[in-house]
Amino acid sequence: MVSRRLGLDAAEKYIRSSRAILNLSARMFSRSQYLDAAAKLIFGFSGCRCVGIRLADAAGHIPYESYQGFSGKFLETENNLCLGKDQCACVRVIKREAKPSDASAMTPFGSFCVNQSRDFDKTLSKDERCLYRGVCIENGFLSIAVIPLRYRSSIIGAIHLADERENRIPGDVIGLMEFLSPVIAEGVQKFELSDNIRKSYDIQRKINAIMRLSLEEIGLEELLRQALETIVFIPWMAFELKAAIFLVDDDDPQTLVLRAHIGLPKKFEKEWARIPFEQSLSGQAVVNREVYFIDYADRGQETKYPGMPLYGHYNLPILFVNKILGIIRIYVREGYQRNRQDEEFLFSFAAALAAIINRRRTEKKLFKAYEELIESQNKLSGAQRLSDIGTLAATVAHELRNPLGVIRTAAYNIRKKSKDPQLYGHLDNIDKKVMESDRIISNLLCYSRIKLPHHEKVRIYDILEECTAAAKNKFKDFKVSVLKKYNGLKGCVLEADPLQIKEVFGNILDNAYDALAGNKRRVIEIEGACDQAAGEVKISFKDNGAGIDAQDLKRLSEPFFTTKARGTGLGLTVSFQIVHLHGGRIDVESRKGEGASFSVAIPLFKKQ
Repeated sequence: MVSRRLGLDAAEKYIRSSRAILNLSARMFSRSQYLDAAAKLIFGFSGCRCVGIRLADAAGHIPYESYQGFSGKFLETENNLCLGKDQCACVRVIKREAKPSDASAMTPFGSFCVNQSRDFDKTLSKDERCLYRGVCIENGFLSIAVIPLRYRSSIIGAIHLADERENRIPGDVIGLMEFLSPVIAEGVQKFELSDNIRKSYDIQRKINAIMRLSLEEIGLEELLRQALETIVFIPWMAFELKAAIFLVDDDDPQTLVLRAHIGLPKKFEKEWARIPFEQSLSGQAVVNREVYFIDYADRGQETKYPGMPLYGHYNLPILFVNKILGIIRIYVREGYQRNRQDEEFLFSFAAALAAIINRRRTEKKLFKAYEELIESQNKLSGAQRLSDIGTLAATVAHELRNPLGVIRTAAYNIRKKSKDPQLYGHLDNIDKKVMESDRIISNLLCYSRIKLPHHEKVRIYDILEECTAAAKNKFKDFKVSVLKKYNGLKGCVLEADPLQIKEVFGNILDNAYDALAGNKRRVIEIEGACDQAAGEVKISFKDNGAGIDAQDLKRLSEPFFTTKARGTGLGLTVSFQIVHLHGGRIDVESRKGEGASFSVAIPLFKKQ
């Protein structure tokens, strides 16, 4: 009767205790609250002075998630045990890998319990003693028990009981703990699932916020910086407020370029501006397309980074359809252990960034292509318009040249037959205007008939001399000082169309002489040099004339643009086109009232 009564009392105690644990599961709002309350109940149920609940994480560490009575010194040494590398009874209970030396202390449920720890230690050989850390004994615990936390077929952690007194963990206490183990584990898993759902929702909310950022009209670098801020401020993530994003350089695909960061010292912007792949684990993350994690213990592996901050961190590749775009570097707090769930979140973050970066780059390419298309259409439209103008110009020029010939002949005949000196002034004026008109007609015809250059060996010095002499003769009424500084061109031979080059030099010299009309002191300086290293001839024409307005400089190559009272505005247009067809360039510098400088560069050899 007494035995039966004791059995009923034990059963009632088991039921009452399990109900208390189940009530915690219903009343608490988080896993940490639940575990703290469960540890207090176990403290009361067991009568032990020290109680702890260990839970295994994804990396195999088994920290105390909640505890009662243990000293800070004890927790400092025992809190970071790892299933993969540490040896002790706690590890073997959770791994279900009891050693023969454990046999006398093991229960059928898989718990480890000793009520005379020093006596147990004396039974161990020297080799067996190495299988135990001995920290519990060092802290004076004589009664020690480790009960596995069983969730269905898995062991997710352990309940640790300890007391400085002997025989404080009898069989009925071990039995109660083993009975409560699945109940406690069920509650842990419930809150684990609830936390995971909450975290998943939070993660999705953050990813959505990042995707919304991509729709705003902000630059890519600012977008990446705001995305980093969104991530590192997640409260349940053990991230430092330090992070960076490196993208693969478009021009050098073996180099990472720092594009955004938060929380890093200013000096690292320069030191990390460009990082070759071979100089860092970040580069390895790119090359191998996998995550690299550096914790505090391993940070020496990153010694190739100048001034590396002493933080553990993730290096995570940013991939878009198997194309590597860059890496994300996220710094973690001290004591952080690598976490699979965190990595899954970071992969989602990287995937969102990859989509944004690829979209921005695609938009940039499309915009550039659109601009090029518009430019091509404008050029095509302009070419068609100019072609029509050219056809008209050729027709008009041809029709005008015949009557000009008649006028020139008539003036010649009048001069020959007339003896009236007063008439000669008028005839000179007729000859001058006929010459100007002929020049206009020549420009019209040249503009309408510009063809690809007919390249041949040309002595540029001789052409320049010929053009200079022709211009001087044409403007013989002008007192102009022409300074020749192109002796370096003697013997210089290039491949060019001599007729077209003469046209260019003639037009530029005509403009220089015209610009000097209002000056008392008139100077034209011509410099020339043969630059073998650059493979080109450089000739500059400088005058001290009226100069050109800044707004007019950009329009000098436009057909029919002129600021002069006479002329068609085609001379420089023709010159720019000819030099362009030769693969060269014309650079113009001028300030109003300070003269102008036209620099012509022509390749020594025909462009293939």
